[in-house]
Amino acid sequence: MFVVTTSLIVSVSHVLQHTYPAIERVMEHLHLVVLNKFKSDLEQSLRNTEGFAESVRQCSQASMEEFDAGIRGM
Repeated sequence: MFVVTTSLIVSVSHVLQHTYPAIERVMEHLHLVVLNKFKSDLEQSLRNTEGFAESVRQCSQASMEEFDAGIRGM
C-alpha cells in the first residue's frame, strides 16, 4: 500500500513549480520548429504538383511524427 504524505505532495508541487515553465518553453519551441517545417514542406509539395489533400495529409503525418519524436526526446 502506498501512503501519500503531505510532505510528498509539497515536494512534488515544488518540483513542478520549477520544471513546468522549462518544459512548457521547450514544447513551445518544438511546436514552432515543427510548424515552420510543415509550412515549408507543404509549399514544396504543392510546387511539385501533388494534390492539395494528399500534400496536407503527408505533411501533417510527418509533422505529428516529428513532434512526437521530439517529445519523447525531452
